[in-house]
Amino acid sequence: MWVRVPPSATHPQRPSSRVVRRGGASLERLLWYSSCVSVDIAPVPRPEWSPLGREGAVGVEGKVLVREAAFFVALLRFQPHATIDEHPGANDTLVVCLEGDGFTSVGDATAALRESERVFWPAKVPHRLWTERTPMKTLMIERAGVGFPERGLAEPSG
Repeated sequence: MWVRVPPSATHPQRPSSRVVRRGGASLERLLWYSSCVSVDIAPVPRPEWSPLGREGAVGVEGKVLVREAAFFVALLRFQPHATIDEHPGANDTLVVCLEGDGFTSVGDATAALRESERVFWPAKVPHRLWTERTPMKTLMIERAGVGFPERGLAEPSG
């Protein structure tokens, strides 16, 4: 059921009257709130493929797409017989295999990683990613401090 209600005394800049669906927000209110949001467009930190800066990375190039205080996103491209050496990461990390296949280790466990699969690396646990005969492209997502608890993958790191 739709009813017409008077403007809010606390927000006189809103439309003088609005149509409200009982139990829901008005279309005008939603439009007013959306008009207060600006578009935040910025260049990506490293848009070109370049070799990883780790000494233990061989045959791996990356693009950094997002670098925020608590959020990091990168694409990684592995040549055949490429590797990122085993190391513990500071943050919980998800790696999604976008193309090809390779292998990962987390702690003492090792597994194949194929296109359309993802692996979770908990913070401070040694992990590794590598290829053998085929190339692989991955998407890497790190969340500092908060981890990925809403997916049931870990408690917040920190």
